[in-house]
Amino acid sequence: MQGFCIMNALNPKEHPMHTAHTYILKPGQWKVKGNFYDANGRSMPITGNVGITHTDEQWINDSQMTLHTPGPLNFGNIYEIEPALPGVESTIWETEHNALGLIIGTLLIMEDCLIMSYTAEGGLYIGSETLLYVNDDTYRSFGVMWQGDQKISSWCADVNRVTAA
Repeated sequence: MQGFCIMNALNPKEHPMHTAHTYILKPGQWKVKGNFYDANGRSMPITGNVGITHTDEQWINDSQMTLHTPGPLNFGNIYEIEPALPGVESTIWETEHNALGLIIGTLLIMEDCLIMSYTAEGGLYIGSETLLYVNDDTYRSFGVMWQGDQKISSWCADVNRVTAA
């Protein structure tokens, strides 16, 4: 049974070094459903769709989300990811965010986790997201964005594959 990332690190003989990840590393369509938390800890439902496509030059993560507030807020980003080289556990990505500007990040592939960290242009905003592999069709996402030492937002969501490309 796959366990949480820290458990894999503590029991390396029981878990393979790399899970055969299906999110980001393979093309497909995904649905997202979870909770978004603002700076004050107020919870709001969030849903969305993610399309992952691959070319020889880049992988594209096209994410479209809806934050279910009294007046629903729709937002999206297109993440351009440098394809990970065979045997290399990390790669880089970037996106142009409407409010934050250019965001540059890294993606680490570690056991049953995909760990992303990022910085907005100028370093004012930083954040991270961990996607925990549950099975080929399901991941659990946990993330946070910071401005200095102040939490701006956080989230926890299920990411479920709808179709494989």
